[in-house]
Amino acid sequence: MCKKRPVADHALTVATDFENAFNTVDRSAVFAAVAKREPGLLPYVRWLYGTPSQLHVLGAPTDADPIYSEAGVRQGDPISPLLFALTLQDPLEHTAAHHPTADVLGLHDDVHLQDDVDGAVAATETLFAAAAQIGLRARRPKCGAYSQSAACGAAAAARLQIPQLEEGLVATGTPVGSDAFIKAHVAQKSEDARALVAKLEALPMASQVLFAVLKGSLQQRLAHLTRTCEWRLIACAVTALECAVAATAFRLAAGKDPDPAADAAAIAQLSLPVRLGGCGLHHTRHQGATAAYLAAAALAHVALTGAAAALRPFDGDRAPQLKAAWAELHDSAPGLWPDTAREADDSTVRTVLPAAQRTYGQHSAGEAREALLSRFAGEEGWQEQGRARLHGVACGHASLWLDALPTSHRLRMRNPDFRLALQLRLGISTVPANAPSVRCGCGRQLLPDDLDHAMVCDQLSKSLAMRHDLLKEEWRRWGSHAGCATSMEPHTKRLRDAQARAQRAVVDQQGRAAAAWRAPAQQGALQPPQQQAERAPQQQQGAPPVQHVQGAQQPQRQEGGQQPGEGQQPPHVQAETQARTAQQEVREREDRAEARGDVLFVLPDNMLVADVTVCHPSAPSYRRGAAGEPGHAAARREREKRRIYETGDPYGYGFTPLVTESFGRHGRAAMDHLNKLGEIAAGAGVNKRTFVRNALRDLSVALVKGNGFVFRQARNVYARVCGSHHRPGLRQPTAEGE
Repeated sequence: MCKKRPVADHALTVATDFENAFNTVDRSAVFAAVAKREPGLLPYVRWLYGTPSQLHVLGAPTDADPIYSEAGVRQGDPISPLLFALTLQDPLEHTAAHHPTADVLGLHDDVHLQDDVDGAVAATETLFAAAAQIGLRARRPKCGAYSQSAACGAAAAARLQIPQLEEGLVATGTPVGSDAFIKAHVAQKSEDARALVAKLEALPMASQVLFAVLKGSLQQRLAHLTRTCEWRLIACAVTALECAVAATAFRLAAGKDPDPAADAAAIAQLSLPVRLGGCGLHHTRHQGATAAYLAAAALAHVALTGAAAALRPFDGDRAPQLKAAWAELHDSAPGLWPDTAREADDSTVRTVLPAAQRTYGQHSAGEAREALLSRFAGEEGWQEQGRARLHGVACGHASLWLDALPTSHRLRMRNPDFRLALQLRLGISTVPANAPSVRCGCGRQLLPDDLDHAMVCDQLSKSLAMRHDLLKEEWRRWGSHAGCATSMEPHTKRLRDAQARAQRAVVDQQGRAAAAWRAPAQQGALQPPQQQAERAPQQQQGAPPVQHVQGAQQPQRQEGGQQPGEGQQPPHVQAETQARTAQQEVREREDRAEARGDVLFVLPDNMLVADVTVCHPSAPSYRRGAAGEPGHAAARREREKRRIYETGDPYGYGFTPLVTESFGRHGRAAMDHLNKLGEIAAGAGVNKRTFVRNALRDLSVALVKGNGFVFRQARNVYARVCGSHHRPGLRQPTAEGE
């Protein structure tokens, strides 16, 4: 392929294998290769591998001596693949130079050689000899010879003393050969991956870690095959693995096997992208796999510009099949691509098809989300509640806890907290499966399918306060990380009084200075300092007093009069309206007088009082608006907080409401404030994007922990109602006896 030659039927491909390659490569050869190709890395590499590596046997006594390794690059070292590739490059180039008709293709220790029988055999022996010079030893029983001509394959296998691959071979993880070989290989890989899923689920592993491995590793085992194999050959194996991963994730959340009918909405949400409110698990369909296959074929076609037509996918034997598949995909999504792109001409292959997988993936994900929302179409309470939940979780920063790795105690989520977060996100009942219907002290009748009573119960004030304090502490911590001083619970009235005193002191000082300058001009001569000091207070008495504005006042209605623009109302309606307005103003004045912020941020240009609040979009007071508009609950709560805290005093404090919805979405003011902290940190050389993302991740995890605590405390109602001598569970479980 590199030489742009077509592959003949009698061509032979040899797949090579080296025994324990990464662990046996000669380190002196590694240093020489780095010095030749990347000399800037040589000091770093010598520091890493200049002395023997100490290997410790798991389970050995603590005083056992380590095993010293003087060869190879370390498995798991991020730089080891690069070092191995640089070292193997000399044998590859040596082989290609001595056998110009052979194609030598290598990816790390996965090397393939292609030529006719004589050329491939000779090139393979040359590679083995050159590899031995850097410490690598060929493992011939693991090598293989493949050709469409069985006679050629058998002849090369006998000469090289390696097995003959009659049906096909695997190159860089992709099976190449007959349909039966591809199906068998992918089926075996799927079975192995599903066995790992079952084994992983049985291990005593943290739920957070289990989900991370499911999503980031096991479900990816066959993902690359949609770009390199036809869907008809791999559909059963890929679907089986994806279903096994989704079922395990559902059991992780719900504690039971999924019911295809009753749990259809939650299963569908699992496979949505995280940005759309899902969990990012794969659910590959025929059209999506076709888009991936066509995109990979288009990239290969462009990369082989100038090669023989037989090598280019849209010019070779498979061109009619690929073009028909593209026309079918184009017609399946009207309006997604221009009508002029329906024919897979050279322009379409170069400009449209390489992005087909991404474009169609976004389109199909959007359709899946709309289909999920349509399950909750209507104006009944459970329908509005479902739409409010789906809008609340469809936000990037509301989902960061899903991908948080437990690399520190702040990012480590307990199993109950992580599972409750999944249940809240997916709309799965949060009460015990066999819980009876009981009445909570808040007056609500709890049913077995209750989703979020804990988020709205007024009997859980202490638990809600603990969640509030977790978020407040995270905001303070990231304010400190930005270099800003903070304090807790600044009393707004005290702050206004202090600012007023400071302003009066400034005015008094200015008045005394002015009086001192006016005194000589009025008397025509300077007076002794003692007389000037006695005269200054007398002049101050004539100055107008300094007025201090306590806070912004709501417009007052005219007593007994009609407001401009209002129509005539019956007297009793006007009286009720005025009474309600007066009561609201009294409450707001009382709240404003007692207002106590959560955090005081001393920013470079402002002293800012922040109030941290969590609201639940599915609560009865919010859900109708939240069902139709994402972020409605946070925006409404921001307005309510501003009415209480903001002041009209030009010398008053700054205020921002840090509102977070219980599903994780932050209000606009909170995001603005976090970006402001990021800008302050960036002024000291910190990357703003990293700062903001890490802060959002920590806030997301803190909310999960707080929600988990609230839900656990809400379950006390069952013990209180269904038995006697109620004893609540400990806030922090422990194995210690009393």
